[in-house]
This record gives sequence, C-alpha cells and structure tokens, in this order.
Amino acid sequence: SVEIRPGETTTNDIGVAVCGVTLQVRLHEELAGNPKLRVFVTLHTPGPEATDEIMADDNAFRAWRAAPERAALLGAVRHHMLSKTADGAWTSQDVPTGEYTLMARATEYDPAAKPTFKLLGITRRMGITIPAEAVGRTVDLSELQIEPMPAK
Repeated sequence: SVEIRPGETTTNDIGVAVCGVTLQVRLHEELAGNPKLRVFVTLHTPGPEATDEIMADDNAFRAWRAAPERAALLGAVRHHMLSKTADGAWTSQDVPTGEYTLMARATEYDPAAKPTFKLLGITRRMGITIPAEAVGRTVDLSELQIEPMPAK
C-alpha cells in the first residue's frame, strides 16, 4: 500500500523484472488522504477491457465479466500482479516477452462494506511490448498518473 496525505502528490518508482528486463515507470497518485487506500499495479496480456465507468460500478463490472462473449476471452488473459518492495519499487518476476497492458488502480478497502473494494482512481492503460532483445536491459516506460474516478 502507499501512504497518501491530504493535498499531497505521492510518487513511486515501479520496476518490473521481465525475463531479465527491468521496466521502470513512475506512479503518481493524487487522491485525498484515506487510511483504507490500497494501490494495485498489474501487467496483463491483451484481452477485453471494461470502461472506467463499468469498473467503477461493482454490479456493472460483474455483469460485464459474466457475459458469454467475454468469459472465454477473459479466461485466457494472463495477469501479473506487481508487488511493492521495501525500497518502493513495484516488481513482478518471470514475465515472458510479449504484448502487455500496464495499469494501476487505487481502491478503498473496507471489509465491512459492500462491495469490499471501491474504485477511487485508475491510470490510463499503457500498452507495452517486451521484445526478446530487451533481456538484460532497463526500459523506461515513462509515467502513469492515477486519476480520481468521476463523481456519480
């Protein structure tokens, strides 16, 4: 998780170990202070993408995922969750070369609430290609900005 104080912008470096490749990205979260805030960073293979509006609505997202035309496609998507290390880097191990989408989400986690996770903000989805010739090098992927979800 990332500590965010009211009125401040927090910056974290994300490093992804991919078949000997390190991908670097800066993650910016500009959200009000919230002790229940959780940040998730993922890398996944191409597949259907829900809109931000669908992702912000738990019932709509559940229905979108369950639609028969998407279920098989979503089942084939490979996900790699990144973990934040003690030095603030975000990493994932043994990710093969190929095409991916990198994104981060800020959620509010409240085990007493329904739904348990409420989406507060999301980064733009960044399409990346990890070529075989990048093994052993560091690749800078620029920046991801977590944007607050629009108010309903």
